Amino acid sequence: MQRLSGVFEIKIYRDEWSIASLRAGSYLEPTYHARSPSFHHFLNDRDLLSLQRVDLDKLRSLCAAVDENEVAARRRNFVHAYHEAMHDAEQSLKGISFTKMLVLVAHYRLVTDDSALQYVP
Repeated sequence: MQRLSGVFEIKIYRDEWSIASLRAGSYLEPTYHARSPSFHHFLNDRDLLSLQRVDLDKLRSLCAAVDENEVAARRRNFVHAYHEAMHDAEQSLKGISFTKMLVLVAHYRLVTDDSALQYVP
């Protein structure tokens, strides 16, 4: 379920609220450019990323932008879908079928979402 995106996304956190996004958005400008070129020779890209410093004020403001009520609703939706999928998977030795999982995801994303399906006369 974590790999689904778009209309069928059932994640607890939006992509912009993920740890990777918050971390990437809170880095300060790198300060290692002033060092000698030989310094860069021994480091790979991962080491250079670990040298970046985090702006705690920027990180705090990014975390404050996370809507706790939406996260709680998304968590409830995820937990319900997960438990129903596990219950359906226990009914068969093969687990849950793709079609059944697709219907389940559609139910939790489209039917239970108030803004997804609306009748407008």
